[in-house]
Amino acid sequence: MRNTLNPTSTEPHWFHRLPFFYGWVVLAVATLGIFTTGPAQTYSVSVFLTPILGELHLSRTAVSSMYALGTVVAAFAPLFIGYCIDRFGSQVVIILAALLLGIACFWLSLADSLLDLFFGFAAIRMLAIGALSLACTTLVAQWFVRRRGVAMSIANLGMAGNSAVFPPLSQMFIDTYGWRGAWRGLGLVIWGLLLLPATFLIRNRPEVMGLHPDGDEEADKAQASVQAEKPRVVELNWTARQALRTRTFWLLLYTAMVSPTVVTALTLYQIAFLVERGFSPHFAASVFSVRAIVHAVVTFSIGFVLDRVPARYVLAGGLGVLIAAMGALLQSYTPLVAILYGALTGVTTAVTSTTHSVIWANYYGRRHLGSIQGISTAVFIGGTALGSLPLAIAYDFFGGYAQGVVALMILPLLGIVAVLSAPPPTAADTPS
Repeated sequence: MRNTLNPTSTEPHWFHRLPFFYGWVVLAVATLGIFTTGPAQTYSVSVFLTPILGELHLSRTAVSSMYALGTVVAAFAPLFIGYCIDRFGSQVVIILAALLLGIACFWLSLADSLLDLFFGFAAIRMLAIGALSLACTTLVAQWFVRRRGVAMSIANLGMAGNSAVFPPLSQMFIDTYGWRGAWRGLGLVIWGLLLLPATFLIRNRPEVMGLHPDGDEEADKAQASVQAEKPRVVELNWTARQALRTRTFWLLLYTAMVSPTVVTALTLYQIAFLVERGFSPHFAASVFSVRAIVHAVVTFSIGFVLDRVPARYVLAGGLGVLIAAMGALLQSYTPLVAILYGALTGVTTAVTSTTHSVIWANYYGRRHLGSIQGISTAVFIGGTALGSLPLAIAYDFFGGYAQGVVALMILPLLGIVAVLSAPPPTAADTPS
């Protein structure tokens, strides 16, 4: 078989007889890939903290610091991984990331020191978010252009699903096998779910199968681009170096940092904030369930909006909802307002994450998308690492979190200004 990035088809033609576009099969595997990042997400790792602290006799601050430091280290990985996706294709990266992610889970099952935890946390964050999630979203963007919004919404349902499945699954494994056995069980789950489908069903681009994105029969339709937010515009393919020299890229990069920074801060201290307002810890935790349900519903529906409305306006709206969520949190003196806060947080996370998965391909094309999204993913991961600091600092200075929430509102407000000032680049903007 030729290089998988070669647009000349060398595949058999059985797929042409399928009653549906093969891209939907690829999308299903990509969704599964995003789902299997669950063990590396903060909400899953948090389930392990208490048993780890109890057995290893470590402080919560020390373990949390290792997790934050590991996340910072992981933030640099997408810069290289994005290049690998462009060079070798998403399939190779997905297979290797899944294999190594399982090994990293086994490493954590053997951890006996802070250094072991640091390497384990850095590995799972790097491989799941920096590699697996990046490769899966890039893969979807390669197979869909006109229907990219809907396709990316479906793929991001994997994230909504893993937030519902992996925390209770991890707790069940811990109750049955202990926390060490639970990490080993999660590694086996990752391998069992993803390795075979990724090996046999993924193809990096529709062109290697003699197909066009979205299943269109004409190449010019497949390359219809929303870069100028008008139909039937030929897709421009920017290199990462060219993209970095445009003003729009840096404005979008700022917005890619805003949501993870703010939402991580709110997530980490949500229970403490609501308990301060007089709610029980159980009620404060149940607000996460509201957020997860709304996240799933909005994730599915936002794709239809993105296929009809310019992505920057959708992203600005999502950041506006984030400001509203922060306002609701500040006024959460009644259960109804606290639940409203949870719902609004679900909306903003669904809108911003899905839109960012779409907008880079819409603006800068598919050919070098791995490298371009790798930069964005690095900033995203860095934002999640920094998100724990602002409210902690505010608590130390003011004895509460409200002042920190108010201060953080400036980030999404500036994000709205930035994204509305970031029109799609055109051929005239291409650096010489």
